[in-house]
Amino acid sequence: MTTKAPSLKLLVHTILLGYETEQWLHPWNRVPEAGSLDYITSRAQLVEEYGFDGVFFGDCPAIVRDTLGSQGTFPYEPITLLSALAARTSRLGLIGTLQTEFNSPYNLARRFASLDLLSGGRAAWNAVTGFFGEENFGKELPAPAERYERAEEYVELVLKIWSSWKPGYLAPDPDKHRYYDASKIEDVNFHGRYYDAEQASTVPPSPQGRPIVVQAGGSERGLELAGRFGEFIYAAAPTFEQGVAQVATYRQKVQAYGRSPHSVKVAPGLYAYVGATPEEALANRAATVTDEDLLTKGIASAQVEYSGFNFDGLSLDDELRAEDLPTVEEIDNSARRRSRAQLFRGFATRPGATLRTFLTEVVTGTGHTNIVGSYDQVADELERWYRQDAADAFVLMGTNSLQEFLGEVIPRLERKGIYDRRPDVTTFRERLGLPEVTAGVAAVAA
Repeated sequence: MTTKAPSLKLLVHTILLGYETEQWLHPWNRVPEAGSLDYITSRAQLVEEYGFDGVFFGDCPAIVRDTLGSQGTFPYEPITLLSALAARTSRLGLIGTLQTEFNSPYNLARRFASLDLLSGGRAAWNAVTGFFGEENFGKELPAPAERYERAEEYVELVLKIWSSWKPGYLAPDPDKHRYYDASKIEDVNFHGRYYDAEQASTVPPSPQGRPIVVQAGGSERGLELAGRFGEFIYAAAPTFEQGVAQVATYRQKVQAYGRSPHSVKVAPGLYAYVGATPEEALANRAATVTDEDLLTKGIASAQVEYSGFNFDGLSLDDELRAEDLPTVEEIDNSARRRSRAQLFRGFATRPGATLRTFLTEVVTGTGHTNIVGSYDQVADELERWYRQDAADAFVLMGTNSLQEFLGEVIPRLERKGIYDRRPDVTTFRERLGLPEVTAGVAAVAA
């Protein structure tokens, strides 16, 4: 059983691949080819060359009109783009977000199993319930408690489909004109409260056994889903202390389901603002946002998480008061993504917080890890998170310069002995240091 991954793992968010690296916050400043497959592929191949372990595609199947004008939208569906990247890369893991509320289990299982097989064992599913876009599917969004009940049954069924090809299924016998032993391909015959499926998967296992299950929930029910099924956890941790606490909580949840606490890897999202000096890094961060950005994208982004973030009548440098903010209880009663809204509320309730400091955190960090410093300082901080169990990995979501991050921070991590490019390791499960999965075995708590 693997304990700690052999080195710090790094992944990149697809949005960062699709924007001009020095202008990633401003899609209207893209170079002409940014967002094209050739451009995204070139960036994916670049991070692969520097040893990155995977690509993360966070997706919402809806246009968010509140942020459309200031932020734009990433113009692809996950499986389509990840399949294209699978053909143009050789080692990058491919994480796609698909919602349990908006996709049938059998079709989702087939799509990810196909991506896994075609890529040589590099696929992973970010299993989320879905909290936005229900109007595009002709349905009402269930309350959060029911969404998670449905999601637990959904993931259980998907894992059964993926494990329906049992060890020994491959039995080529030219004399009998047989390639598979059909008796080793077992129908799932699943009949749950919410979902039903009869047959085995149409897709045989990949070299990594089956796709990796990724989980990103931060609510209590999300933590339970991660504890039962999650193998790779995408987390939001704005501070080192929150990172340490989150990792400990995830490990406890995993252990409570009879799994090894170190059988999962936790990866906070990361925004890194770098420069040759601390002052240059601060200037680079400041240059990424204008006052107009804060008042448009910042407020809109906060309101997407919870509409009660309403700052009418306040100027950017006004100090925030309790009456300017939604309460914890109001956010908890929301049907949307409550954990992120609570993180945002935490930014606003810091001593001396102004509307400007709050919105700057929202725009330049979105609730994730936000590191600003010289190349040495950023490398030192990433080392601290890794060595002190605040993170096993990071998903790089934004930086003022991808080229500087790769060319300056990565070599420093290598010299520290915590980062290994490992060009000879190809399956995603091996790259992340996750336990092996034998074909036909679910390898998660029942």
